[in-house]
Amino acid sequence: MHIEITKSNNKQYLLSINRIIPEKGIDDVIDVAVKTSNHIKVAGGDRFSPKSYVEKIIQKCKNSNGYALSLSGHLIHEYY
Repeated sequence: MHIEITKSNNKQYLLSINRIIPEKGIDDVIDVAVKTSNHIKVAGGDRFSPKSYVEKIIQKCKNSNGYALSLSGHLIHEYY
């Protein structure tokens, strides 16, 4: 898993770049970011991911009060 701190529009955020699969713990990373009031952007491929897990990540991003945003992935694009 790759996570870095970067800036966009003078706003710091965490960036998570990985395959969207349960073994990467992306759902946990989103939880930690939200609990610590850090914005996070999640990017990654989901072609080989269980659809239920991708949907879970999308829902976590949608329910994060603007702290989490999913950026890419085949299934993720279908929801936005």
